[in-house]
Amino acid sequence: MGNTFHRFHATMTSALLEASGICMIWRRPDEDIKYNAFQMGKYAQETDSEDPCPEGSCYEVSVEGAIGFCPGAQFLTRWLFYPAMDEKSISDFVDDLYSKLDEIKAEDEAAAKAEAEAKAPDQPAAAPAAKFCPNCGTPYEEDAKFCMKCGTPRQ
Repeated sequence: MGNTFHRFHATMTSALLEASGICMIWRRPDEDIKYNAFQMGKYAQETDSEDPCPEGSCYEVSVEGAIGFCPGAQFLTRWLFYPAMDEKSISDFVDDLYSKLDEIKAEDEAAAKAEAEAKAPDQPAAAPAAKFCPNCGTPYEEDAKFCMKCGTPRQ
């Protein structure tokens, strides 16, 4: 006979983390809708923040990856999600996974580009025109190209 050991968790997120090591797609007992690990992650976070597990109760994970709510006595466990790893669901999940990876890659590339642009040195500003002639020290007129006293070209 197989291993019937179940693990118990204080949060839905913790239960999902363990169950996702066994299974990546689930369904509710009373629905035909399937939920992948990404969807379940959102559900688990919402559940933990909006409806935390009461003291004395826990979430249970079966050896197959099913997730249930145990109100205190294991025989009262209400199974919330069953594994649903059929080929189409797995294929859809893999497509979703690649799509998410493409999104992450695009975000990383955009962030790297923005960071590179931020770190790029600014174009050197044009050197300010000298205000005094380096040869004789006479102040230049505002738009003068040569010193009015000695004729030295303005730098």
